[in-house]
Amino acid sequence: MRSLLIILVAVLMLSTDLETFAGVKNKEELPLGVIAAQLQSQGIEVDGWEVIAKESFSRQHLDRIKSLVEAELPQAQWQQTSDRNSEKYSIVYPQKAAGITETFIMVVPKKHRHYIEVIYKITGTGWGEASEHYLSNDFLVEKDRIFSENVAIFSCAEAEINGIIDDVLVYKNLEQALDIKTIEMIDETDFKSISGYTPEWEQTIPLPAGAMNVQFAVRKGLGAKTNITIGTPIITSEY
Repeated sequence: MRSLLIILVAVLMLSTDLETFAGVKNKEELPLGVIAAQLQSQGIEVDGWEVIAKESFSRQHLDRIKSLVEAELPQAQWQQTSDRNSEKYSIVYPQKAAGITETFIMVVPKKHRHYIEVIYKITGTGWGEASEHYLSNDFLVEKDRIFSENVAIFSCAEAEINGIIDDVLVYKNLEQALDIKTIEMIDETDFKSISGYTPEWEQTIPLPAGAMNVQFAVRKGLGAKTNITIGTPIITSEY
């Protein structure tokens, strides 16, 4: 059953059939900040996070977007790779002092060369004022400079807890804070995944049982370690 869900979500993520792409406006709070605050309010510190902006463009925009990225990161170099399906141009720019890594990826399909897919990803280790400031300023500036209002944004936060934790209570608190309606649930011995809908965020993905825009997952490992991951509209790092 879990394998079927993973396949379903992977297909959804690769498609562009999001019900709404309403972009995050420059002064709005990103969902990641809300997720991190909810975890921290329960005494859970964020160990890792990522925000991804993703959009398809006409092939003619390739050189323009490359130039925009190069102007922002003149010291970084494009890496080009190729496989049977596509050509990929990527830049990875780590900022060790801030604990942040920026990644730009442009994918050019070989069979459908009339469009390209552009992905801008920021990952971080730990959450604090510096991370929140960067996302509220630099990320949104880059998003508005490169992407259109049709951009899809995925946010994800992860925490590892050493010891026993009541994951049901963690979700209940999140559910209450964001007014989440549970859409689908998988509950196994060492893994739990809950997909839900909150009116707090506009971007959604359609499921047979209804639109979803928040996903909560718990994985229990060896040594009483528990990993909690929360994402919107899906948990990208799980797939």
